[in-house]
Amino acid sequence: MTRSVVSVDKDERLEHVLDLMRKHRVTKIPVLEHGRLVGVATDGLIADELGGLRTVGKPASSLHASTVTFRDVKTISPEADWEDALDLLRGNSVGLVPVTHDGTLLGVVTKSDFLAFVESGRPLSDVMKRDLHAVSPTDRVIHARRVMIDEKVERLPVLLSGQLVGIVTETDIAFGLAKFKAEFPPNHQKHQLKEFLVEDIMVRSVVTATPDTPVRHAARRMREQDIGALPLTNGAGRIAGMVTRSDLLATIEG
Repeated sequence: MTRSVVSVDKDERLEHVLDLMRKHRVTKIPVLEHGRLVGVATDGLIADELGGLRTVGKPASSLHASTVTFRDVKTISPEADWEDALDLLRGNSVGLVPVTHDGTLLGVVTKSDFLAFVESGRPLSDVMKRDLHAVSPTDRVIHARRVMIDEKVERLPVLLSGQLVGIVTETDIAFGLAKFKAEFPPNHQKHQLKEFLVEDIMVRSVVTATPDTPVRHAARRMREQDIGALPLTNGAGRIAGMVTRSDLLATIEG
């Protein structure tokens, strides 16, 4: 487990939660109340909160960690078998399992922690997702978020004329909406949201692999680069599929 864990109190401002995510390069942060774990703040819930009509005109500084906290979090004890932790991660939409004792947070286990144990020499073509959902650079950010919600994915490749030109994640949307709300006056936000495009927030320098890359090599690359997915491209630069940490963890034999 990771013992040095960044956490926040449920009454901390959302602005502070975003600052911690940015500083420590994390997308999920355990939330405490009186020192005891109550849930996990996620980038996806932040994107939903900042992008919702209910919060139009409200800056991130007016919201709190409790409003973006996923509370139905499964925890595990430090004495548990690693297979149990892996099983929880595989069936866990949060992507993080808190390690606790009597409600006290001792550490966390993440999908990234398990990438070091991916040893399969199979090609990524055996585990990649081929049926992908994508957006274009000129699609609205709120459309991209809608696709993520409907299709239950955390990231989308950005394509232009079939070519991969970027990737957009829940974290990109969360940070982008927070900046958007800080830049535009409340009475202008509803109109400006229509002009807030994927190209304004997407990551343009995308780490990729090919379908014949061995699974273990992809795991090492994702761990070293601290990324959650690899788009897979063919020789012509067109996207052929994508693999996520979850796809690679599925190859670990318990």
